[in-house]
Amino acid sequence: VSNTGASTSACTGAFSARQQISARRPSPQGYFRSGLSRRPSFPLSASSGYRVETGRPFTAARGSQVSKNGVTASQVQARDFLAARAKDRRAQFQPDGPLVIVSGGQKDWHDFAMIWAILDDIKSRIPNMVLGTTGMRKGVDAMAGAWAQQNGVNTILFVPDQRHGNRAPFLRNESIVKLNPVEAIIGEGSGIQSNLAQRLRQAGVPLHIRRISDQAQVRSRNFA
Repeated sequence: VSNTGASTSACTGAFSARQQISARRPSPQGYFRSGLSRRPSFPLSASSGYRVETGRPFTAARGSQVSKNGVTASQVQARDFLAARAKDRRAQFQPDGPLVIVSGGQKDWHDFAMIWAILDDIKSRIPNMVLGTTGMRKGVDAMAGAWAQQNGVNTILFVPDQRHGNRAPFLRNESIVKLNPVEAIIGEGSGIQSNLAQRLRQAGVPLHIRRISDQAQVRSRNFA
């Protein structure tokens, strides 16, 4: 009986010891979390060790290494730098925002205040608007372009591709409508403006139609 009791006592003691060891031993999840917490320091420690051993700063054999913590300097491959710069440059040629279209005739237009008032109203409702004009150097398009410059609004000039001959302006109009503009100002001009207005109306785009006769009269100067 005494041997049995001794054996039982020994087993109980061994089991208790295993429990204590198990209680002190971190769980696999604990090891994982501990490793994650130390992970950010690994590259810095390795880089420091490399400098101590070789006397030279560590540089990546391939690709770029970008500083994530501000402690180490970034090393960027030229091709990555050029690719990023090209991407930024492409972004400059792709203004982002709701597109507002302006198109009008070149002759007999002088009332820029009327056009600017409409644009001011649109911008108050659509602050991030992008202006698109049909690229005329005079008249309504030029008035809208001057407003955009003064108000810091990006502008896209939709100039017809003359390789298409007489169809060029109408193909241009078709392309504009496909860009889903959110609003448009059409000033009286030629059949090109009429065609654009018709296409925009069919697409459900809100239109502001202005005729030459809607302008404020020019005050005559009396030099007598």
